[in-house]
Amino acid sequence: MNKNNTALVAIIRRGLEIVLADGSFERLFQHTFGEEIRALHFEKRVIIELDNPLVPPGLEHALTTPWLQPLH
Repeated sequence: MNKNNTALVAIIRRGLEIVLADGSFERLFQHTFGEEIRALHFEKRVIIELDNPLVPPGLEHALTTPWLQPLH
């Protein structure tokens, strides 16, 4: 899309916010990729969190919001 099309950006952003909030994105994601993700055995892995002082202000939440939460 054209980065200057702010109306379209707003529509897409709102749609993404809705599907994230109501859980439909997570359900579709798990339906599509859940079996493969569970086969990776994330529960047996160690997560190492690193601070990044170069993250621009206002972006911290986007980087700390987990995009992948495997169901056990």
